[in-house]
Amino acid sequence: MCETLEKRLRVYENPHIPSSKHVIREVKVKPPPKKRGAPNGHKGATRKKPEPSNIVELKPKSCTNCNGEDFKIIRERKKTVENIKIIKTATEFHFYDCHCNLCNTDFTTKDSELPVSGNFGPDISALWTMAYYKGTVPFERLSEVSENCLDTGITMGGLHNVVYRNARIFKLQYEQIFKNVRKSKNAKSDETGISFNGKTYWLWNISSGNDTLVLIRNSRGSKVLEEVFGKFFDGVLSSDCFSAYGKFNAREYQKCWAHILRDGKDLAKHCMEGKELCKELLKMYAYIKNAKEKKLEKSQNVKRWVSRKKQLICSWIEKNYKSKAVKNLALRLIKYKNDWFTCLKYRDVEPTNNSSERDIRKNVISRKISGSHRSELGMQSREIMMSVILTAEKKGQNPFELVLNSIRNHNLGL
Repeated sequence: MCETLEKRLRVYENPHIPSSKHVIREVKVKPPPKKRGAPNGHKGATRKKPEPSNIVELKPKSCTNCNGEDFKIIRERKKTVENIKIIKTATEFHFYDCHCNLCNTDFTTKDSELPVSGNFGPDISALWTMAYYKGTVPFERLSEVSENCLDTGITMGGLHNVVYRNARIFKLQYEQIFKNVRKSKNAKSDETGISFNGKTYWLWNISSGNDTLVLIRNSRGSKVLEEVFGKFFDGVLSSDCFSAYGKFNAREYQKCWAHILRDGKDLAKHCMEGKELCKELLKMYAYIKNAKEKKLEKSQNVKRWVSRKKQLICSWIEKNYKSKAVKNLALRLIKYKNDWFTCLKYRDVEPTNNSSERDIRKNVISRKISGSHRSELGMQSREIMMSVILTAEKKGQNPFELVLNSIRNHNLGL
């Protein structure tokens, strides 16, 4: 009975469950207060002042108290104030269907501000698209904000049409991201649950370098990886220890150290065996980080160290652990003993899968706020737009400018 209750509790209290789902709140001792202010060596984060486009002189004509004109200026002060003006415009375009007598071709005059479909220009449709996907603003609230703040009333259905229509513009870019990830030699993957009409689907985040691919499928199995990479991935696949990755055939694997360290730290709270195992894992990870920072991949010293640590991990199977949880963690380490140190063979392979988790978190926030999608079109549009936005951010591009310029080019037929 006790084991059954412990098993059920672990569903809510394991180290990989977010704090918002914890049933029992752990009482933490507050540390002593730290010295206020930035630590030594902090570069600061002061915003760069823009060049003023307008100068306003506020020289006084009289005293604000008695209206007297006998006063002197003590000192002059300056402040550069940034602001925006939200001005709604309505432009009537006169455009023409034409026929060329020379080449016998029909054509229509176009403009970057004239939408191919619908009645909303590129600026506001790009703003709606980014507010929905990047800002995670639900369509209901976006409709209210648009009417109250932008003086542009639009229903939720109208927003659906605009945003999902914009997503189709990026279909070719999405397909190129898909191809880039498929051709890569180093990929990271993570997945999370997402609801679709009351059914559990899975949102996959598969990235390589600057390319990030988002997929929504009704499977959490290895067939999703086969859809992206084929039957065999000729590279290094970084992931957690979920069984689907083990069933997929890749040349090499890198298991996430962040996941295993979270498990170790959790066990260290409950027993001495857990503390000892966690201490050894922290030492290994510190060495890996140091070797990666100093770019010592493939060096002989690192190879010898990896060989010794693999032998150490294999020796843990002989230990008679009293704690079942510690024993299970040791068995997991042994099972993937060759996959913890792949990052020390390649410079571009990281020891953790944290970047994929950070990317997937952006979709998790949207899931928590709006409850995900109720149509196939909505899911496909999220796949396209989040892939494009995340890829643009990793390339150092402004995603809003990318969306805006792409809509304008689409209006011109480019």
